[in-house]
Amino acid sequence: MFVAFASAFAAGARRVAIVGTDVPSCGREHVAEAFRSLDAHDVVLGPTNDGGYYLIALDRPRPALFQSIPWSTASVLPATVERAGVLGLGVRMLDPLRDIDTLDDVRAEWPGLRPLLAGTRLEQELANAIGA
Repeated sequence: MFVAFASAFAAGARRVAIVGTDVPSCGREHVAEAFRSLDAHDVVLGPTNDGGYYLIALDRPRPALFQSIPWSTASVLPATVERAGVLGLGVRMLDPLRDIDTLDDVRAEWPGLRPLLAGTRLEQELANAIGA
């Protein structure tokens, strides 16, 4: 993520948000809220139910924020918030959203997922897999 932020800022971006691809319920309103929140906060995070986050937004490169984070664990969000505190950065949390990692997550999000997959082979395969 640090490289993605660094590249975007080097290309002239004034604010950057990285959004997870496994959170289909994250829409442009979440990104817009994150960008607005950067007026008063240094870091904006959108938490997920599994201890991570679906969105992180910054108004400038902050490479130290990404150091000592236990990636791919349930501690990513709390470690990032703690790291931000150590660095003296103000954090804004968006509303939590569910990311999709398991079939149980697919079942829980199926009403919102199905329209996105309508008419595709994947729609039928997932419907069969979850018994929908």
